[in-house]
Amino acid sequence: MTKQSIEISVIIPTYNREEVLIRTIQSVLKQNFKKYELIVVDQTEKHNIKTQQFIEKNADKKFQYY
Repeated sequence: MTKQSIEISVIIPTYNREEVLIRTIQSVLKQNFKKYELIVVDQTEKHNIKTQQFIEKNADKKFQYY
């Protein structure tokens, strides 16, 4: 998707909210509307293994992770 085709920016700021972070990202990715960008700004120092694997598998392909 090019930057010109983006109509909505979804920004998820988070800190130590691993239990809801994956569910929130999955919910956005399931939307029918596809002209969006998803940006996750996460200040969590160390994630549990499930969250870390999800981020590594999906970041850059489906969303931007900072």
